[in-house]
Amino acid sequence: MNGNPVDTAMACSAVRPPPSKSAIATRPSNEAQKIRCGTGALWKHFTAWCRRQNLSPLPPDPQVVWLYITACASGTASGSATGTATRGAKPKSVSTIERRLAAVGWNCAQRGMSLDRKNRAIATVMAGIRNKHAAPPRQKEAIMPEDLIAMLETLDRGSLRGLRDRAMLLIGFAGGLHRSEITGLDLGRDQTEDGRGWIEIHDKGLLVTLRGKTAWREVEIGRGSSDATCRSPPSKPGSSSQRSPKAPSSAV
Repeated sequence: MNGNPVDTAMACSAVRPPPSKSAIATRPSNEAQKIRCGTGALWKHFTAWCRRQNLSPLPPDPQVVWLYITACASGTASGSATGTATRGAKPKSVSTIERRLAAVGWNCAQRGMSLDRKNRAIATVMAGIRNKHAAPPRQKEAIMPEDLIAMLETLDRGSLRGLRDRAMLLIGFAGGLHRSEITGLDLGRDQTEDGRGWIEIHDKGLLVTLRGKTAWREVEIGRGSSDATCRSPPSKPGSSSQRSPKAPSSAV
């Protein structure tokens, strides 16, 4: 394995403890849970708006949906029945409106009804919203190695939570991982049913195997070479006091 330019990541701790068999058997899929929670909240927003406007959300009417997404684009979707905007309300972004439209369609489908998103009224207003309100995504400023080290110094090395947080920061930074990839890591292959990947600990670092949308991929992360990023465990009584700072660290 090649060492990483940022003294990373053996992180010296486990990503998370193994769940019980009963928890694995009864836990719903993370992806399905996210869909239900996310679309449920957006559906409530749509039905609440319909009530304020004295409109019926079901059966799905393209004209009602057209009015709703227009209100979202103008910032009045959370307003009163007269259409007055809520104080401080702002027009929603194109991505937010598209998510709300998708949630309305999904919830209608769950009730055995279909919403024609290609209806002329809906398609026309969405095209106009994209042309008028579309904006390039805002690029977040990347953190530098010194920023990462400053974050690590705020964590308690003497607690499991501190070690866990250090592992998440170091592995995520060194491997360039998304948050969902970090939180979905297991300690071994097939440890959980809905894991998004696993780690393998080697003498020179980690091998992270990740499940992508179309294929699996591997990320190599070199062992940290400084105390700030991969602290060596304290020497045991009777052991040599001249232990190398690059000696392998034990996983917690």
